[in-house]
Amino acid sequence: MGRAPDPFRRPPIFAEVQGVAAGAGLGGGGRFPAVELQLPGVRRRPLRGRPRADPVVGGGQRRSPAVQKILCDGSGGLRTLERYCPVEWRAVVPGIDVPLADGLSYRAFDVPTTKRDRFGTGTGHGRVVGYRLTDERTGGTLVYLPGVQALTPTVRAEVAGCDCLLIDGTCWRDDELGPEAKTSREMGHLPLHGPDGSLAQLPALGVRRTIFVHMNNTNPILLADSPERRAVEDRGMEVAVDGLEVEV
Repeated sequence: MGRAPDPFRRPPIFAEVQGVAAGAGLGGGGRFPAVELQLPGVRRRPLRGRPRADPVVGGGQRRSPAVQKILCDGSGGLRTLERYCPVEWRAVVPGIDVPLADGLSYRAFDVPTTKRDRFGTGTGHGRVVGYRLTDERTGGTLVYLPGVQALTPTVRAEVAGCDCLLIDGTCWRDDELGPEAKTSREMGHLPLHGPDGSLAQLPALGVRRTIFVHMNNTNPILLADSPERRAVEDRGMEVAVDGLEVEV
């Protein structure tokens, strides 16, 4: 007899996109950026952790200067890591196309937010970024946007018309965490539900395939038989699963 599905299965936190790892990392409450370790003699493997941890595009450490400052001077996490293994910092500069392997390239873009840093006091450009991945051979495009507070005109321009969008699905409702907690938007995450939520806004952007990632464990779209999951699927959108592979 087969095993019954576990409704409380760990939320999806990892995707492999044409050889570019995009997954969740370690952290407290989703504010400590993850890294991918590359050690001599050890098979490259992304660190995987709690579902609300900040995501990372793999390949050493690719983060903006604003995030590097937080890691070094705010949390001290990067300086601690350097005591145990070599660390190669690859700065991410929004607006610059960067070649990867096998005809792939990426371009980071700024994602405006009013959320305060947990570590440090940064408020500058590039503190939160999205990534637009392009396959130069096929012209296919994928946008990775796991943390977005609002779909501003500049963010919409980056997303519009892409073949696949991996987008912030942290909370279903803005007040999901309760009356005494911060709202989803205050934490830097656009909720799905509501007239100005992501479900209502995304259809106008002409994205061929939309997949929600970075779900908090309070989000009912994680339950396959929930009305909220059906609302997502009725709009032709998807909820990511563990081991998801996307080809564009």
